[in-house]
Amino acid sequence: MKHAIMIMGFGNPSVAQATISHLDSDSIDFFIHWDQKYMVPNFKSKHSKIIYTSNRINVKWGQYSEILAEEELLKTVQKSSEKYSYVHLISSSDIPLFTIDYFKDFFDKDAYIGYQHPDLPRLDTRLKFYYPISRINVRNKLWLVKVIKIVNYLLFVDRLRGRSIQIKWGPQWFSLNAKYIGKLLAKDDSIFKNTFLGSEEYIQMSLPQFDVSGRKDTNIEAARYIKWEGYNEPHPKTFTMNDIDELREIINTKYAFARKVNDPNIIWSLFQDR
Repeated sequence: MKHAIMIMGFGNPSVAQATISHLDSDSIDFFIHWDQKYMVPNFKSKHSKIIYTSNRINVKWGQYSEILAEEELLKTVQKSSEKYSYVHLISSSDIPLFTIDYFKDFFDKDAYIGYQHPDLPRLDTRLKFYYPISRINVRNKLWLVKVIKIVNYLLFVDRLRGRSIQIKWGPQWFSLNAKYIGKLLAKDDSIFKNTFLGSEEYIQMSLPQFDVSGRKDTNIEAARYIKWEGYNEPHPKTFTMNDIDELREIINTKYAFARKVNDPNIIWSLFQDR
């Protein structure tokens, strides 16, 4: 069984290199999309193949460009001469929580995708409103997003009108049987253009058949360990060396990767005795 780990990367590559070094294996290859705004790192491995996407996207948080980068990775895996059993999407700030042997034996379901079902008000505004922000980085300009929403409300904008679409959402990161790559890429993704945070709906709405009613733990569903901080503007917690004991307790359990870290030494500390 062969695995393709797809890394959506940007900035400092040290954590991604540590991930590659930890999971370096003939059975695991790495596909890299590195944000166009940054210099492409020269990743090293002894056993794994490292393949870079030929097309690089200028990725902006919360925008359609995130989905385009994801699709570039899927297309690159699809074009590969290797036949992979699973594909895994991670960020360059995600780290593995499995040893190599456990990683190879763990995956036996078709999909590890998180579907959230909270009472989140106005979730549909992410897709039904029109966001003319493709040239703007709104990461630190959420006030602008709020202004755009108000204008959309006043103009009664509804891009979903007349469409039979059920909105589903959850974490962007997933593990998936590779046989679904073709179906995923064949889906019409036009609904996600000029949206906000569409990357958190893309995989869920493209593959709704894996949404099993009654499931609530999206971390377990997606095999990702993510902790959220903040109330008004929640964001993933950045794990530090102070969280080593917590992370060590869940090694080789239900979580393939943890999100997120900025210190590659965390990986070495987690697995130094394994």
